[in-house]
Amino acid sequence: MDKLMHNYQRIWLGGLIFIFAVCLPVVVGCENSGKRVIYGKVTYGGQPVEFGQVCFVPIEGTKGPLNAAMIIDGQYRIEARGGVPAGIYRVEVAAQNKTGRQRQVRGEMEDITVQMGPAEYARKDSPLRFEVGGDTGDQYDIDIPAK
Repeated sequence: MDKLMHNYQRIWLGGLIFIFAVCLPVVVGCENSGKRVIYGKVTYGGQPVEFGQVCFVPIEGTKGPLNAAMIIDGQYRIEARGGVPAGIYRVEVAAQNKTGRQRQVRGEMEDITVQMGPAEYARKDSPLRFEVGGDTGDQYDIDIPAK
């Protein structure tokens, strides 16, 4: 009986060591490491943009991937992979609104859309900058100027 109890204790201790050795680094590795969920409103002339995309492109030595979110009814939220890592980003906005007209594409009717604002806001020469983790907080509202 003592030998059986000793074997159970060894198995239990071995399982405990396994849990700490394997699971603890995973839990520690899941820490946000300075990542922030960034969200905000996107407007054009003060009116919400119907849909589009917002991209945070790392610049000035910031490491990490491009982070993007869809604009839906004038709002976006970037939370994939735990959010956006701390650093400085160029913000590119491809803002679209429906024109009220439709066209037929592969037998389906599709809304015709138009790009809102100056084209450079949707490209690498966008003048928009945002520092994640700075004093600005996690909300970044974007107002695209008229063309």
